[in-house]
Amino acid sequence: MYTLQKIGILLFLVTTFSVRAQSSAFEVTVKGKGDPVLLFPGFTCTGAVWDDTVSELSKEFECHVFTFAGFGDGTPY
Repeated sequence: MYTLQKIGILLFLVTTFSVRAQSSAFEVTVKGKGDPVLLFPGFTCTGAVWDDTVSELSKEFECHVFTFAGFGDGTPY
């Protein structure tokens, strides 16, 4: 199981080694309150794929929805 520290290191590495032509490697939106839940889309879509899930989970959890630059429609969520 991944700890938040390991996830933080992974996210640091992703942003450090991202393509420099992009303004950022990913964008994160946060909704809800409570224990954090990280939601990563597949690389063919944006974080919007989680909208229905977030509407339910955000009632009890803090949802962190990621969108990766260059995937989905090519723009951040």
